[in-house]
Amino acid sequence: MIKKVVIKDLILSALMVLILVGLLPTTANAGSVVNECKTGAECVDLGFKYVTGKDVKQDDFKALKFFQKACDLNSGGGCSNLGLMYKKGKGVKQDDFKALKFYQKACDLNLGVSCSQLGLMYEEGKGVKQDDFKAFKFYQKACDLNFSGGCFNLGLSYEEGKGVKQDDFKALKFFQKACDLNDGSGCSNLGFMHDKGKGVKQDDFKALKFYQKACGLNFSGGCYNLGLMYEEGKGVKQDDFKALKFYQKACGLNFSGGCSNLGLMYEKGKGVRKSNTKALKYYGKACDLELALGCKNYAGLKK
Repeated sequence: MIKKVVIKDLILSALMVLILVGLLPTTANAGSVVNECKTGAECVDLGFKYVTGKDVKQDDFKALKFFQKACDLNSGGGCSNLGLMYKKGKGVKQDDFKALKFYQKACDLNLGVSCSQLGLMYEEGKGVKQDDFKAFKFYQKACDLNFSGGCFNLGLSYEEGKGVKQDDFKALKFFQKACDLNDGSGCSNLGFMHDKGKGVKQDDFKALKFYQKACGLNFSGGCYNLGLMYEEGKGVKQDDFKALKFYQKACGLNFSGGCSNLGLMYEKGKGVRKSNTKALKYYGKACDLELALGCKNYAGLKK
């Protein structure tokens, strides 16, 4: 079970904002790079160009200026990006309190990703007093706005009983919604709920199906769990070769457990020709990814 998904820090372009709120772009001056803007979307795009160095010299300070103007024009994407600049200290002194302020405005403007970020800040007590109930409410709003990460974190709140009464059935419901919105972590945790019979009747076949979707969405934990299912023959015919394949993908996505299990497959010659050299390689990567078992296996094989 993945215990938390932290929303990736992502600077939003105007097009990405339109996608997140379910709109399509109308007209755009996509090709021109200017130093002034009149609409929120234009200011977000100009800030995006400066923060990424696309078509202009990279300049965090100028990016900040345009995101500020976009936010002043009530652009959710502008406020969200401004919050991130303060959170990361890009073009400005790092300030969680100001980051929270701009995420709040973006959330008030119904940008789901910012509601979810706001929930995380309350859950972690960054820029504000720690408050699981408020975190829960912001995850709820994010999910209502069809932001998949909000649905996932809402599912976790119910699964762990944080800010709300513990309820596996409701956790399952929100992991399902996250998965329906193509959130790999939601699909993986949905698979886990079916795997363990939490909030639903235990079902290896359904667990396998959701792990497959999670892995197809390049969620590393889903690939790892899929590898386990094939290695153990749960919900599918036992197949070390396929287990190896999914551990390989999980490791490629930097999931430490996938690297450790891949090392073990090479050490034991399961589904592949035995190779201590490759086993050490994957144990080493697991160790680099801070998995104690990977470090232990590396040291044991190296003797």
